[in-house]
Amino acid sequence: PGGAILAQSSAGINPPEVHITEPIGGEILTSDPVTVTWTASDPDNDPLTFNLDYSLDDGLSWEPVGLFYTTTLATIDQVDLPASTQGRFRVTASDGLHSASDVSNAFTIPNHLPSGEIINPPSDITVAVSQTVSLEGQVYDFDLGSLDDANLEWTSSLVGFLGNGASFSTADLTSGVHVITLSAEDGCRSTR
Repeated sequence: PGGAILAQSSAGINPPEVHITEPIGGEILTSDPVTVTWTASDPDNDPLTFNLDYSLDDGLSWEPVGLFYTTTLATIDQVDLPASTQGRFRVTASDGLHSASDVSNAFTIPNHLPSGEIINPPSDITVAVSQTVSLEGQVYDFDLGSLDDANLEWTSSLVGFLGNGASFSTADLTSGVHVITLSAEDGCRSTR
C-alpha cells in the first residue's frame, strides 16, 4: 500500500551452476542418515540457496526433502526416503532470480522394516481357559503406510497361528504360559 517496497531481490544476469557429487549412482544407500553433497558456483558471485528433492520412480515424480539450504551438504533420515531401486536426488540452486538443477544417477534405497507394537492386552495377564482375549496391534510401514490385515499375523508360542489383522479376538488359548507375537509382512521383509 502506498507504493512501499515489500521485498526485493537482486542478482546478476548469469544463472548459477550446480553438480551433485554424492551419491554418484549405482550404490545401495544403507547409512542413516543419507548424505547428499554437491558443488555450486555463480558467475556473478551471488549468494545461493538450494532445494533438495527425491524421486523413487527414476525421476517421473519428485518430493521435496529439504529446502533453503545455504551449504552444499544435506543429511536426510533414511525413513524419509521410500524404498526404491531407481531413486534419484535433484538439487536446485537459486541466486534469487535464476535457478539451475542437477539430477543424480540412480541408486537404491533398501526396503524399510515395518515397525509396530502390541497395544492390547498388556503383558503378564492371566485369563481362564476358553476366555475370549482381544488382541490389538499397531503397525506402520515407512514404504507402504498402513498394511492390510492379511499382512498382520498373530501367533502363540503354544498354539501357533491364531489369526490375521490389526485387531483379533480368540478363545482358543490352551492352559499354560503363552508368548503372543504380532508379525508384519510388507511383501519384502517381515518384522515381529
